[in-house]
Amino acid sequence: MSQRVKPTLLGVLLVMMWLAAACASKGAPVSATHQQADQRFNAASRALALGQPERAVQQFQQAIVLYDGLYALPQRTQAVLGLSRALSESGRVEEAMQCVQQALTTDLALSAADRSQLLGRKASLWLAQGDSEAAATAALQAQTECHSRCPDHAALTVLQARIALARGAWVEGKDKASQASLLAADKPREQANALRVLAQAELKLQQAQAAILAAEQALAIDQRLGLPPRIALDLQLLAEAHAAAGDVAKAAQYRQAAERARAAAGKLR
Repeated sequence: MSQRVKPTLLGVLLVMMWLAAACASKGAPVSATHQQADQRFNAASRALALGQPERAVQQFQQAIVLYDGLYALPQRTQAVLGLSRALSESGRVEEAMQCVQQALTTDLALSAADRSQLLGRKASLWLAQGDSEAAATAALQAQTECHSRCPDHAALTVLQARIALARGAWVEGKDKASQASLLAADKPREQANALRVLAQAELKLQQAQAAILAAEQALAIDQRLGLPPRIALDLQLLAEAHAAAGDVAKAAQYRQAAERARAAAGKLR
């Protein structure tokens, strides 16, 4: 007759730890409202990436309403940022500025990271309206909210590079864009943004070959990401860079390719 094995204290503790880990691995269930809000946000983000800002506006607005009901401030902030980009790309820059400013003044419980992103977006909108001084002020405020390990450090550095170019500070713009490209090594979309600005700075400095190299790198990234509107920008930059280098034939080829890419992006809307 076999003897019954008595459980030891260590054995009981191990079983309890295993059960606790198993329960934790399942995670808390996500509510249907959360799922619906995230679906709207993801659909809007896809539409924006494909050059469909009007469709993105509606989806972001719906996501914001759902996040409001959940009091999900971080998610709401991301939806507001997306909405402002979609409005801006739809030509509704003033509305884009209003939604960002409203979030900054009414959402008092915003984290420093969220405030930094909103202020950075505000700076971009000022820049789009041709006010580089107001853009620089907002960018400085954003940088103040963003410490050295801030996840948006690369994006803010790209913004500073763009502001420098708008002010005619070509060398500063080049330096900032180069720095941003290194900071965004693990963020391909932001790295492509930095490389585009770098190409623009090199063109201003009459460094055509360096501009070609930066634009080619940006194009390779955007092709991997599958972003037709960004690809069109890269091709246009390559056309300008090859024209500056004196290669008329290649400039014409890239110009035609840019036109086809823009047309394709338009058909996707």
